[in-house]
Amino acid sequence: MRTTDVTGAVGCGLAFWLSGCSQVLDVLDDIDMSGEASSGTGAVSPPVASPPEGACGCTISGALRPLSCTGEEVPLLDNPVVQASRDGSVVVFNVCEPEFDCRLMYWDGGEAREIGTGLLIDISDSGRHALSSGGAGLEFFDVDVGVRVLPIASLDGADSVSASGDAVFGAQYLEGRTQLVRLNVRSGAIEVLGAVEGQIVRAYATPDAANVVGSAFEFEGDYNDFGFRWREGAGLTLGLPGVADDVIAWPESLSDDGRSIAGRARQPAMHFYFSEEDGYVELAPASWRSETFISADGAVVLGTLDAGARDSSAFRWTRETGVVDLTPDGSSLAVAMSDDGDVIAAHSWDDAMLEGAGDPVDPEETYIWDSEHGTRTLSELLESRGVDATGWEFGHPRALSADGHVLLGRAHCGGTPTLYRLVLTD
Repeated sequence: MRTTDVTGAVGCGLAFWLSGCSQVLDVLDDIDMSGEASSGTGAVSPPVASPPEGACGCTISGALRPLSCTGEEVPLLDNPVVQASRDGSVVVFNVCEPEFDCRLMYWDGGEAREIGTGLLIDISDSGRHALSSGGAGLEFFDVDVGVRVLPIASLDGADSVSASGDAVFGAQYLEGRTQLVRLNVRSGAIEVLGAVEGQIVRAYATPDAANVVGSAFEFEGDYNDFGFRWREGAGLTLGLPGVADDVIAWPESLSDDGRSIAGRARQPAMHFYFSEEDGYVELAPASWRSETFISADGAVVLGTLDAGARDSSAFRWTRETGVVDLTPDGSSLAVAMSDDGDVIAAHSWDDAMLEGAGDPVDPEETYIWDSEHGTRTLSELLESRGVDATGWEFGHPRALSADGHVLLGRAHCGGTPTLYRLVLTD
């Protein structure tokens, strides 16, 4: 492992591709790691009041409320474009114009305001730090400081920022090779963790920033993709031990201690679990419509299995229960899981929705599973809690707070596209 200063080369990751980035970004003149907002991005935008009750034409309460009434869309992309702090008291999310001009929004109970641009990648546990891929490069927001541009390329995946917000994982391109790097936000020091051939597609880190797993691909006449793992003190390795040579395993999540990993493999398509104790374990045939999640202690895995005639179904796995289909009467996709694995969000789907066709909230059904009640539809949960949902049309659920108390998702509020925040438990 070696350390470089912030004058290293900058590259364009997968998230930049979405906004048309195709060249190395020259942002170093705009970087200020001293704690002041960067001159390249300016000060934080003034707050905009959250919509008052009735402003969107639907019922608003302490349990259920819209977070914006602008008419702009929460993009239909992977889950990172909507995230909540650990307790759900802070929400960071994207709203986008039809031309995919996206703004980064911050809500902390009373106000929603713009804090940056580009697609949201990750936030810290408190929600007071956020990472996004903006037009100026990789943007890091600190609620106490403002926005600065970081001299590294982004990594797709919702765990690029440490729990404290002090470390960010990314990539640099040095000596013709992609390097996995870790940036200390306070000092600006960049540690080069190891070389990965080709392009890093996704990466997921533990809260203490001491472990990373992910996947990468290279294309030199033939397409080649592979998984990788980095551990503090052990370095970077390609692949996972115990995996057959003809199986390509992509790690997609890991436990807080970094010892347990879940993901998907192909040849054949399969959800897998890996741990230091158990090695590589195949769980269930994998659908490619959602990724794999693991609980903080590594005991629970959530994914979407290929369910044959029903196309796909969200499942929950533990060593004791094996694979349990959460929606045996209908097709579904896994969306999110609480850190303890006791609360799960999923939704129904059809091919038109995945292709972006049709109304963004129709047809949809949101499912909430918890260890006490089993699987309930969103309407059943609202009724049991006595929540008035007059004027609401619910679409995709997008995220759960880590404690499982708050659900976020797309909706129409009085006909206006919005993001909803629903408190699931008292």
